[in-house]
This record gives sequence, C-alpha cells and structure tokens, in this order.
Amino acid sequence: MPHYLLDSAPEVVATYLAIKSVCGNSPNLIRAESVAFKLFGDCNNRYFINKTKNSLQKLAEMEFITAIGGGNYTVDQEQLKITPPFISIGEGVFERLANNPKLLVHYLLIKKGRSYQIEVKGKKSVVCCLPIEYFMDQEDVSDRTIIRYNKQLEEMKLIYINRSQYEVGKERREINVYSLYEDREYADAYRPIYKEDNTKANDRRKAAALYNAYCKNPSRYSEAEKNEIREMVEKYNEDCLVLGESQPDYLKKIKDLDIFDLF
Repeated sequence: MPHYLLDSAPEVVATYLAIKSVCGNSPNLIRAESVAFKLFGDCNNRYFINKTKNSLQKLAEMEFITAIGGGNYTVDQEQLKITPPFISIGEGVFERLANNPKLLVHYLLIKKGRSYQIEVKGKKSVVCCLPIEYFMDQEDVSDRTIIRYNKQLEEMKLIYINRSQYEVGKERREINVYSLYEDREYADAYRPIYKEDNTKANDRRKAAALYNAYCKNPSRYSEAEKNEIREMVEKYNEDCLVLGESQPDYLKKIKDLDIFDLF
C-alpha cells in the first residue's frame, strides 16, 4: 500500500501534483527536468533539478511512481488508480499554488475535510467544519499561520469561509465553515449543531496542537501563555486517563508535562 500522501513534506505533494499535471491519466515516462519546469518554470537550474529529484525519490519510496534508472521514473495504470480522490484540483489552481507547497497542502486538507455526512441543500461533500486545531496538528504550524493561510486562500478566491457561532450550554463559540469558493452558497446555508461531546474533543485537539507547538519552540511563548497551555494539557491528560479505561489507545496519548519545567 502506498504511503499516505498528505503525511509527506509539502514539496513532495506539490511534485506529485506536477506529475499528474504532466501525465494526466495516462502511464508515462517521468523526467526530473519536465517536472521541475512544471513546478518552477525552469528546467536548467541545478537547485530546482536536485530539489525535484529528491521529491521524486521519496514518491518512488512511497510507491506512487517507479524508478527505472538513470534518474527517470514511470507511473503505470495501477499506480494512477491509487491516487487519493481529493488530490485533484481545478484547472489553473495548481499553477497558482505550486510555488507555495505549504499553502497548497492547506488547500488540499480543506478539500479533503469536506464531509460526506453533511448534506446542504441536497448536496454532500461541500462543506468542511474541522476546527483550526486539526489543521495546526496536521500541518505542524501555529494558529496564526493557519489564519494567514486561510486569508491568502480567501483573497485568491480559492476557498470561502463562513465564520459562524453556535451555542454549547451558556457559551457561544465560533467555528469556520469552509467550502471551495465556487460552493460558497452551501457554506452560508449550513447551520452546524454541536453537542458538549464535540466541544470536549475539540478542546483535546487544541491542547495537543498547542503542546506540540510549544515543544517545537518554547521560547516564543510568554510565562503566562506557557501556564495556560500547561493547564490545558493537564486537563487533556485527565481526559485521556478517563477515556483510557475503555479505550487503551488514549493512554498512549498522555503528554509529558516535564517539558514545562525544563523550558
């Protein structure tokens, strides 16, 4: 089975999309020069060629393409069939995002996150209601970076966000309802219904994402922010202990709090 593509570096995802753009749905010979030209508009620059070769090698290791020697690769009919369905973007979109692989991956995660379980005006798979913590965790970036990515994609008219509020008990919370720009009427029409359990799951996602961000760069957080994250992670660990009584996998998710004493 091939490696899950969006677990890869953003540059590898962009390279795969460049291959799809060059080859379409037909088996073909893949040369680093042609892929580099698709990615960077330059097939002679050594830096671009080497960067492309590294990504091609990783795709070969993941079984999305096959190495045939001499720095060349092929993609066959069976490999074309394993392409994840959300790894396809509209005409012209790839060219607009190819020079920013991280933004490209964020766009794909929003597209992938459109739920088949949600029906709006008779259509399914048109809105994504995943919390910002999900994207922070998947992309290993801060909430500020996700907000910046969202703004960029909105300005490019590639996505649309309906920033809605919903009630949980006496609280009012905001959630982003995402759609592709052309499906914006569905994002505006959708009215999410959330229960307390959803909020607890979102709180755990947020705590895990902030913990990972803190471990990566503790110096960027003030003492007050560090203490706030620590409290959230302590509550996260308590929830994992309770959930672990019936679902042992949660015990493996407990976070080490010593990091807050070390930094």
